[in-house]
Amino acid sequence: MRTLTFLLVLFVLFSCQDNNRVDMDKMSRTYVEVMVCKEEYKNYKDSLQVKVNQIYNEMSITEDEFITTLKSYSGDKALWDEFYNKSMAYLDSLRVQNGVKKISTSPKQFEVSHK
Repeated sequence: MRTLTFLLVLFVLFSCQDNNRVDMDKMSRTYVEVMVCKEEYKNYKDSLQVKVNQIYNEMSITEDEFITTLKSYSGDKALWDEFYNKSMAYLDSLRVQNGVKKISTSPKQFEVSHK
């Protein structure tokens, strides 16, 4: 009986975590937007929090869902790699929209030039 109860508790816990997981495309866009915002407002803590909350609202997710999903990716290398690649693709699309293109494909050396 104890084993059955333990398995039921594990099932409920893991089921709840999956329900809080944000779609990967939405998550990668949110992650990039938040990181860009953090860089832009790094010296303005109050404005930063307001802007990050606006991003969460625009993406229709909560901060808890964002953090839970990010943590769930970190425990799975394949999932993290997929998330990272989608995030980089979205970041590259933002660069193109802003007239900047990536010259180097090395993740450690990003050189940019304006069109």
